[in-house]
Amino acid sequence: MTAAIEFPLTVAQRGVLDAEAGRLGRSSYNNPLALRITGPLDLEALDRAFAAAVARHPLLRGAVVEGGEPERRVPADRPAPALERDAGRPAGPPEPAALDAELARYAALPFDLVEGPLVRARVYPLDRDDHVLHLVAHHLVADGTSIDLLAADVSRAYRAELGGGPGEAGAPPAPYADHARWEHRWLAEGGHRDELRSWEEYLEGVPDGVRLAVPGRAADGGGTGAPLTRRFPVDGVAALRRGAARNRGTLFVAALTALQWTLHRHSGRRRFTVRVPFSGRVEPELAGTVGYFVNVLPLRAVIEPGSTPAELFAANSAELPDLLDRQLVPAPLFAAARPADGAAAVLLNLRPPREPLFAEHGSPARVVLAEPVVGYQLSLVAQEEGDRLVFDAQADPAVLTEADLVAITDGFSTLLSELAAPGADGRAAP
Repeated sequence: MTAAIEFPLTVAQRGVLDAEAGRLGRSSYNNPLALRITGPLDLEALDRAFAAAVARHPLLRGAVVEGGEPERRVPADRPAPALERDAGRPAGPPEPAALDAELARYAALPFDLVEGPLVRARVYPLDRDDHVLHLVAHHLVADGTSIDLLAADVSRAYRAELGGGPGEAGAPPAPYADHARWEHRWLAEGGHRDELRSWEEYLEGVPDGVRLAVPGRAADGGGTGAPLTRRFPVDGVAALRRGAARNRGTLFVAALTALQWTLHRHSGRRRFTVRVPFSGRVEPELAGTVGYFVNVLPLRAVIEPGSTPAELFAANSAELPDLLDRQLVPAPLFAAARPADGAAAVLLNLRPPREPLFAEHGSPARVVLAEPVVGYQLSLVAQEEGDRLVFDAQADPAVLTEADLVAITDGFSTLLSELAAPGADGRAAP
């Protein structure tokens, strides 16, 4: 018999639980991933594949136990949840709006954080060779990387069920419970203090966020209208990456610099921060572990009068390696002490390419619903697809107009291409 697993919540998990504000019987911080699979699909094999994928990650089957300190508990031998079937809709391809509404409805259904489990999945047969597999996990157990890992595990287990791959995969070498226990000891023993102090020194005098408000409006995220959205591609990723490397940087550094400089031009501000997700998976053995590792940290922009984008690019390139070494300090430990003072929270996220799913048996999958971005007045999230970055930009109408969003995203994409091109002196072009 498998023993029950208990471990303390990490700081990130405590933050999610606090944000639920006592809603232990229901939840709102859900992380969905819906895949439209075109081609033959064996639903019985898919059912077994989902059960096998969840079984690899006990964290997904547990619940929250509250006492003196909230903790996670996975009961002994609790089975994985079954794959749900949607058999109630008429045959034939649905109207796109109706499908979108149904996927959004299923993504938003609350989890019971006390009883668990905190993952579910449903398959929607749209036509004979057209299905949607919808995975949803609560953020207590799965960040954005984790929901992709779960989908990849389902795809591999499905391939094995059909005889096209290796047998059932074992558990990841480092379970999330081990990481949670390590963080608890690290913080309790004060192992993080030097790194926390260096973050505070790095951010000293730099306001959190940036003032972007439309004249006459407050940058408080209080708009009542729907978020402004814009999707735009940046082509030639391989060339951009090579150009950034020639200038002693990375594609991420080029994107960060382009966004910082564009925000500087738009707002006139010279000191501010942009939030960036750091993976939190610093040990190789955690690469395949499902859990809440991501740490969203503020990166500063300090733009001196008369400086150029090339100089900001060089400063970012010099600072980033040190920041990567300090990415495990939980952001709530220092961010809460530095109020935003009405500034807009800005997020930049460059996601790596997704692993091809369900393609080996002639049933390739494409993403039709992914994790929404919440809590930011402006966000730019890119998914690498082939040789392009496809950005989804979102803005709060209380902070930016649609014309502002177009101007910022156009300026950003233009400057990103310029920063990755060699200038006359071999450095990034100003």
